[in-house]
Amino acid sequence: GRRRPPRAVLVAAGAVALLVVAAAGGWQLGRTGGAEAAALPPVAASPSPAAGWEAVLERLDAARESAFGAGDLTLLQEVWAPGSAGLAADTALLQDLLDRGQTAHGLRHEVRSVEVLEVAGDGARLRVADVLATYEIRDAAGDVVSDAAGRGQRSFLVELSRTPAGWRLADVTPAPAPS
Repeated sequence: GRRRPPRAVLVAAGAVALLVVAAAGGWQLGRTGGAEAAALPPVAASPSPAAGWEAVLERLDAARESAFGAGDLTLLQEVWAPGSAGLAADTALLQDLLDRGQTAHGLRHEVRSVEVLEVAGDGARLRVADVLATYEIRDAAGDVVSDAAGRGQRSFLVELSRTPAGWRLADVTPAPAPS
């Protein structure tokens, strides 16, 4: 028969399952990675078409994916607005992984749609639908400890805040079902 994983692995896998749920309802977007993708250009004007906002979200996602893959807490500041609940949640979740000697790889979503709800001043509200891909939890040696299940399409209300360093996520919450 198949050998049952040690309890520590099961506990770690359970903690990782909470990673996506607790971090802004499992929201995370993007298809690219790398430091160059994580750098946001100076923002002179707000993107108006949904495609422009999708590019902003993908850059934020690339930075978040890099933070969890590299185990670098400082990269989360390139994703979340200072003082945001999402920054605190992601910091706690990544620190929990690091305390276990683990990182998350391939933690990303496929954006299905972006609807601009409001853009005013230094803020924007979007409705974003995405799908979470399966991702890996790896130990310090880079070996896969577990595969974390993805999820089907879900919608989120995404609030963005323009900072001197570029757009950052201010809040992400599950979107209510359309009436």
